[in-house]
Amino acid sequence: MEIEHKELSERLDAATTLMEKTLSWLEERQSNLTGEVERISATVEQSRREAELAEKLAAAERELGELKASAAPSIASPQRRTVPASTAEMLAKH
Repeated sequence: MEIEHKELSERLDAATTLMEKTLSWLEERQSNLTGEVERISATVEQSRREAELAEKLAAAERELGELKASAAPSIASPQRRTVPASTAEMLAKH
């Protein structure tokens, strides 16, 4: 019985050692897989998105500037929007 107990103890020690080595290997592999590469790719994606948004903003600002520029002359020199008196009289007669 003591021999069986000793063999069982040795087998458990060997299994424990093997499991510790496996765990160590898995932790090392995990740290390699989730290292800086993910952070770098996320930063690149974020930088791309920011560049796209900046480009859209610049285009919108240009369009707004063009619209303001085209509206400015009509405000400075408004066109006549009333009907001449002779036309009003002619329309009133009919």
